[in-house]
Amino acid sequence: MVDAPVNPFKTDNVRRRVDFAWRAWLFVFTFFLVVYAMTANRGVQWQDSGSHMLRIITEGMVNPRGLALSHPLHHWLGRAAVWTGLFSPAYAITLVSSIAGALAVANLFGCVWSLTGRGWASLYAACSLGVAHTFWQMATVTETYTLVAALLSAELWVLVVFLERPTRWRLWLIFALGGLGVSNHNLGALTFPIVMVVAIVAVRRRRVTGRDVGIGLIFWLLASSSYTALIVSEVARSGDFTATVSSALFGNAYRHDVLNVSVTAQRMWINVAFVLLNFPGLLVPLAVVGVFRGPDGDAGRVIRRVLVAGLLVHALFAVRYPVVDQHMFFIPTYVYLAIFGGIGMDRVMRSGAKRGHRFARAAFFFLVITPLLYAAAPGIAKRVHVLDGYVRNKPYRDDYVYVFTPWSISDRSAEMMSDRALALAGRRGLIVVEDSMSRPAILFKLHESPDRDVIVVGDLKGDRLAEARAQGRTVVFVPSNTQIPPPAMSKGRWQNRGGLYVYQGDVKTGK
Repeated sequence: MVDAPVNPFKTDNVRRRVDFAWRAWLFVFTFFLVVYAMTANRGVQWQDSGSHMLRIITEGMVNPRGLALSHPLHHWLGRAAVWTGLFSPAYAITLVSSIAGALAVANLFGCVWSLTGRGWASLYAACSLGVAHTFWQMATVTETYTLVAALLSAELWVLVVFLERPTRWRLWLIFALGGLGVSNHNLGALTFPIVMVVAIVAVRRRRVTGRDVGIGLIFWLLASSSYTALIVSEVARSGDFTATVSSALFGNAYRHDVLNVSVTAQRMWINVAFVLLNFPGLLVPLAVVGVFRGPDGDAGRVIRRVLVAGLLVHALFAVRYPVVDQHMFFIPTYVYLAIFGGIGMDRVMRSGAKRGHRFARAAFFFLVITPLLYAAAPGIAKRVHVLDGYVRNKPYRDDYVYVFTPWSISDRSAEMMSDRALALAGRRGLIVVEDSMSRPAILFKLHESPDRDVIVVGDLKGDRLAEARAQGRTVVFVPSNTQIPPPAMSKGRWQNRGGLYVYQGDVKTGK
């Protein structure tokens, strides 16, 4: 890595700087792609990850829980990954997250390099995001958030270059990346107002024209068309414009959460804990330095204001979004923190003081040992009962490993639960899955075994049990919580088979 600071806004030695930047970008991308691919979950997964996988493998574009949860760009990339046939469908879909994660880390390196011209500061910022707990975890399961980070980091990289050297092509690329972000996740829309302000100021200063901005908006619409077209088609299908727009903005049941403006003390402490878990070293103090001592010059001050605005918008959205997986929505905030951390590292190293260099060496030391801290985290958390009151007790799942280990290859519980349920059900069975977030994993595995005549339901309402037994089907019960047994039956009984249950007895006679 080049250690000597280089003014990124001077045109001398441009070829050398560009060549170095792209070689380093490729190295960072390759390294983290290998890390994420090696530590990625190989099988089916719990919760939203399992739902994404099931929709991809069954070609179900629209999420039953609303358009806002459909994520069409991620969906199509998953379809493409399965189509290649290079890996098992489950692993191929998860590798989309791994590739996007590696892209995000490499893009962040490029963004900080463009801001500082210092290789070590750029590497520190990129690796800080790369080994951040939530980010690493999302890069090893089927999720949309590393793709959010990949597109956001690319957008910010181009935005930084545009603010110093405005051209119409860079402006158009910014709009296109923002549109792709919306095609993937509604979080991509949060940068749109900031980009519009930047574009309007550029027009007023005669750096670009109003026509250039108009063309940029066309690029945005084209890039976001996989989502906007989905909205239009749903309006045409349902005939209900208001309900469709609500579904596109909030999903079917998240309006209150999206529009929430309050923050409880408990959630605030949880948010702080997750920030510290993601950056247990010195990234946060360095980010504070970067925020208050941003890049030099007029362009540097403008860039700082734009980045601070983006940081505040994403942090405020995430901090008051009261959903179970709230910590995942902080990933864009972590992108901004890592950028400011790289700027702060540059300022510390540029100071020339021995104290500053010692601080920089300490920052890299903590970064290197971060994976070791994560390896110890589940055991430590279990000893101090961090999850008391929060454990879900899913079949075969250790919640401490599931929550605190970022490399998801360590958790095979959803795969084991699904395989066990289908094995107990046999060729013809009825599987009752109490937890809707467990059901997609079993349905995914069932899709891979089309010769089975197995029915999967969410409850035993009506005569489902009697009908299944009359048809000679084995009835398997998958509990939401292994500590809570299945509901008692008036006839027959449930036999525990390793955390899952099989119904014993004849419905008619109770024998």
